Amino acid sequence: RPEVLVAAPYLLWWLSRKSVVNRKLHIVRRSSLVAMTVVALAVIAIVPIRNYIVARDPVLFTAHSGMNFYYGNNPSADGTWQPTPEFEKGGGFSHDRLREISHTIDGKEAKASKASAYWTRKGLEFITHQPLAYLRLLGRKFLLFLSNYEVPNNYYPETVRAVSLPLRLAFVNYGLVLALGLLGM
Repeated sequence: RPEVLVAAPYLLWWLSRKSVVNRKLHIVRRSSLVAMTVVALAVIAIVPIRNYIVARDPVLFTAHSGMNFYYGNNPSADGTWQPTPEFEKGGGFSHDRLREISHTIDGKEAKASKASAYWTRKGLEFITHQPLAYLRLLGRKFLLFLSNYEVPNNYYPETVRAVSLPLRLAFVNYGLVLALGLLGM
């Protein structure tokens, strides 16, 4: 997942510090770090190459990041997954229709990277032009994060708990894990 890459520089820094501490393994660890970096960059580089070959649009990872950002940061957002008026064109929901709508800007179809940049810009406009509404939204998101309720996206976990052995056995809920985590910190 692309968001995990945020941890990669920290991981490399941490591993390089460990290699300096252990002088005997210094050469082995240094070569392992180089190998890990090269492999990670090669894996990452495959995605935009594939996107360019298929769509002639070298999107780095995914082309829907702008749309997702706008979903969570717009005037009608409430901190849960709610359709926005801009993406609700007619009845029913399908990922294909959503993709089509999200790639349409002012009635014209745009490349995925341009559409993603457009929706990111729209979300940032909301944040900068309505800072108090954005702060209220952040507060609500924080309270939802702290709550013990799992906000459903496409199904309610409670409806399948009765027929799912893993969910029935999972008696430890998020509220308990969060409390114990905070206590541990």
